[in-house]
Amino acid sequence: MSTSTALRLAGRTALVTGGASGIGAATVRRLAAEGAGVVVADCDEVGAQKVAADIDGERSLYSVFEREQATVAGWIRHRRLERCRRDLLDPAQHDVPVSAVAARWGLANPAHFSRAFRAAYGLAPVEYRRLASRPPGR
Repeated sequence: MSTSTALRLAGRTALVTGGASGIGAATVRRLAAEGAGVVVADCDEVGAQKVAADIDGERSLYSVFEREQATVAGWIRHRRLERCRRDLLDPAQHDVPVSAVAARWGLANPAHFSRAFRAAYGLAPVEYRRLASRPPGR
């Protein structure tokens, strides 16, 4: 790799989700080799920490979350649930099954998704969609 290629991303930061293994880990390593600061996020926290240590012994997304008293996995779960909630509110997606909405955002187990959604928003996804689609005043 030439010096110009190695520095092409110097001064930039990339966030790689799914960075603990496979293509995600390869992406992390390639971005780091090209000079980017890379933040590794994955539901596999141990694997993500190992990959982060491979590219920069001290920098890790986990230290950011420790200050916030949260976990990376919790943040990812929250973002996925929020995207599902947004899609359930979208009239253009009214005919898309709830399980397909969940699967689109990486929540493939319908029972787990329903429990997590209810815990986050107080209603099951089907109920949430139904209430959101009611005309005002009903």
